[in-house]
Amino acid sequence: MMKTNQSLSIIDDTSTLLKITMKMYWDYLSALEGLVKRVPQSEEGMIQELYEHIEEVQSAMNHDVNVFEKAMQSDVENIHGIQDQLKINNIRNTLSS
Repeated sequence: MMKTNQSLSIIDDTSTLLKITMKMYWDYLSALEGLVKRVPQSEEGMIQELYEHIEEVQSAMNHDVNVFEKAMQSDVENIHGIQDQLKINNIRNTLSS
């Protein structure tokens, strides 16, 4: 049961960290978009560089989301495995009694 609680805690912590990370990306991308809007159209090269940077940031964000999803899925699978093992142990104990 301790391992299940620990896994649930890890899932909650991972979820919190994901929310913080996504807020950071949201704020950063919003600031970049605001900057793009303020750059004069005559600075086409700078606008293009900013858009390329935004695409890189979005790619990094997608990568981070995938890492978080894999981590959470792994812990969910561990919890299911623990729950299955507990059921098996209960059945064995019942049959032995």
